[in-house]
Amino acid sequence: MNQMSQPGFPPNHEPAQGPPRRTSFRWMWLGLGGVLVLAVVAAIVFVALSTSADESEPDGGVADDHPDADAETDPGAEGDTQDTTDTDAEADAGNDSLAGDGERQNPELPGLNEEVTHEGLVFTVTGVETGVQDLGGYPPPVEYVVLHVDVASDTGEQETFRTEGHRLYTPEGDRISEDFTTMWLNGDTHRHDLAADGTPVSVEIAFSLPDEDFQASYVGLSTGEIGPADEVEIDLTG
Repeated sequence: MNQMSQPGFPPNHEPAQGPPRRTSFRWMWLGLGGVLVLAVVAAIVFVALSTSADESEPDGGVADDHPDADAETDPGAEGDTQDTTDTDAEADAGNDSLAGDGERQNPELPGLNEEVTHEGLVFTVTGVETGVQDLGGYPPPVEYVVLHVDVASDTGEQETFRTEGHRLYTPEGDRISEDFTTMWLNGDTHRHDLAADGTPVSVEIAFSLPDEDFQASYVGLSTGEIGPADEVEIDLTG
């Protein structure tokens, strides 16, 4: 049965309700999207500007930050030159005790690598060492000059050579004798037998210079029979 409205009262109807009201997020999303786009654009612009600044810096920035970049390369080259100069200077210093500055001072005398026959022996000075600062652990007061000499018999018989009784001369004629003690401490017996067939024996004769002003010019080698009075002179400067 249909309910009837009571008299005096409006019909029993609930108020009509429209569709539920929705909160619109469209504009909020649009706003957030706009902000995001702006942030991305700003980031791209910032990166572009930074990159441009970095690319333009090497020509000016590196030079400012490292003003001595080229100088760091040059000192290395100068160092090599200095080392070479020092080495040459040391070599020259080693030859300061040899007279002549590389020029032969005694052309009238036999020289280096020339065979000289004297009193039944054949002498050949094959080398001169100057500036030697040690012989078998024995340092000199100034320096040693060491002569390398080949000696052989010229008589067809066995001979004897002694590494004593020899003298080293300056251009002015000042002289010193070999350093007998240091040579003996280095195992030199001072007596060397020479074969009859003329096979040479290589010996070393060391002289200890008395001071830095002593300059060797020539040597007087003795046969050992008479001593320094019986010597042959050989130029050491060439």
